[in-house]
Amino acid sequence: MSTKIRQSAVASRRVFVVEVMGHDCGYLALMSGLATGAERNLLPEEDTALNDLVFDVHNLSEGFRSGKRLGW
Repeated sequence: MSTKIRQSAVASRRVFVVEVMGHDCGYLALMSGLATGAERNLLPEEDTALNDLVFDVHNLSEGFRSGKRLGW
């Protein structure tokens, strides 16, 4: 299943954001991200500021404009 999500994202030239259950348990999100080959994990134990997200989106956009098919 996880490779299907990644293949769909690459084929459609899109970024997929996947939310997993776990409430405040970042371990579940981290393990899910590792198992699926996620390129970025946001965990509740780590403070994520809006500027961090803006920076990530900018880097993804620049990468796609320069021909990358995967994010990082």
